[in-house]
Amino acid sequence: METPYRNPSIRRGRFHWMDDAAKKQYISIIKKRISDGYYFSEKIITQVVDEIAPVINDTVEQDGLL
Repeated sequence: METPYRNPSIRRGRFHWMDDAAKKQYISIIKKRISDGYYFSEKIITQVVDEIAPVINDTVEQDGLL
């Protein structure tokens, strides 16, 4: 079984080792992003659909279902 690629620059679990002030600041940033629509699910879903729609279309055409 192949191990998924891991980017060494991504620090997993960083929230756990932050001090209390840093945790509060991080949560504040996340809350602001949420209220500004940064994580708006429609935007995310639209991007995913835009990326996979051509692949699905090609597959359907190859299988003669369209």
